[in-house]
Amino acid sequence: MDKKLEEYTNRILEIVGDYFKPKDGNMSMEEITNFMVDLKTAIGKVLEGK
Repeated sequence: MDKKLEEYTNRILEIVGDYFKPKDGNMSMEEITNFMVDLKTAIGKVLEGK
């Protein structure tokens, strides 16, 4: 992954991470982490598909 793509991916993960911070304790930290990993994988696949 080139530097720019990595920056974008990390930025998206930051935004999503902020969004999913447990406000009411519905999502465990582990669930959030798993979601982030899945998201990063999905973004990677999309970018590879270009």
